[in-house]
Amino acid sequence: MYISSICSRHFAPYSSSAFAFASPTSGIGSFLSGGLAIVGTHWGINFNDATANARDAAVIIAGLTFGLPAGIISGLIGGIERWIAVYWGAGTFTRIACSVSTLVAGVASGLARKYMFDDKRVYPVMSFTIGYVLETFHIAMVFYTNVNTPFEALKVVEACAIPMILANSLSVFFASLAMEFIKAKTKGINKKAGSRIAITMQKRFLSAIFVGLVASYLFMFTLQNVIATNQRDQLLDLALKEIENDILDESNENMLSIARLIKKDVGTLTVDEILLKYDITEINIVNDKGIIVESSVPEFINYDMSS
Repeated sequence: MYISSICSRHFAPYSSSAFAFASPTSGIGSFLSGGLAIVGTHWGINFNDATANARDAAVIIAGLTFGLPAGIISGLIGGIERWIAVYWGAGTFTRIACSVSTLVAGVASGLARKYMFDDKRVYPVMSFTIGYVLETFHIAMVFYTNVNTPFEALKVVEACAIPMILANSLSVFFASLAMEFIKAKTKGINKKAGSRIAITMQKRFLSAIFVGLVASYLFMFTLQNVIATNQRDQLLDLALKEIENDILDESNENMLSIARLIKKDVGTLTVDEILLKYDITEINIVNDKGIIVESSVPEFINYDMSS
C-alpha cells in the first residue's frame, strides 16, 4: 500500500492524463497540422536547386496553440512522412535534418507552451521568436548531418536559410495573430452563448492555422519571383557583356586583317581606290614617325598621331 502511494505520488505527472488532449479541437488540430506538414513537404518552392518549405510552421503552430500532445503527434506525422518521402521524390541529402527537425519543432513548441507560458496562449511576437529559433536549428542541422560534404551543405543553406527561416517564422506569427483576432472578437461571450458557437470557434481556430501557412507560401512565392528576376537580369547582363566582347574581338581581328591587305596596296592604289576596293569609309596612312602622310580626310594629313 505504501509502495503504491509512492508510485502514485511520484509518477502521476507522467501518467497518460498528462498527455491527454485539452479539447476535441486540440486532437483535430494535431492531425490537421500533421497533414499540413505533409503538404508543406511536397509544396515547397525551389531556390537554386534546393527546396524551401513551411513544413515546420505547421507543427510549431500545433505545439504553441494546442499543447505538447498536439506538437508531438503533428511532429511525428510530418517527420515520419518526410523520412519516407524520399521514395516518391523528396530529397535525400536533407532527409535526416528535415525529419528530425520537424519532430523537434513539434516537441519544443509544445514544451515551450507548457513550461514557458504555463499552457496559456502565446502572443504573436513570442510565436515569431520561437519559430525563428526552431527554424534556425533546422538550418543548422543541415550542416551537422552533412559534415562530410560541407560545400554541398553550404549550397543548400545559402539557398534555403533566409526564405525558410522567414517563411516559417512569419507563418507562425500570422497564425498567432489571427487567433488573437478571433479571441478579441469573442471576448465577453457568456458560457451559454459560448457553448452554442463552440463548433464555429473550433473551425476558426483551425482556419487561423491555414491563414498562417498560406501567408508563408505567398511570402516564399514572392521571394522566389524576386530572386528569379534578379538572376535573370544578372544572366542577361552577363550574356550581353560576353556578346559585346566577342563582337569587339571579332571587329579588332577583322580590322587588323584588312590593314594587312591595305598595306600591300599602299603605293600602288590611290586612297580613293583603296576605299572603294575594301568598302571602308576612312583610311589614314601613317609613316614610321607617327605622321599621317595620306588620308581620305585631307585635314588629317601631317597630323602627328603621337601627340
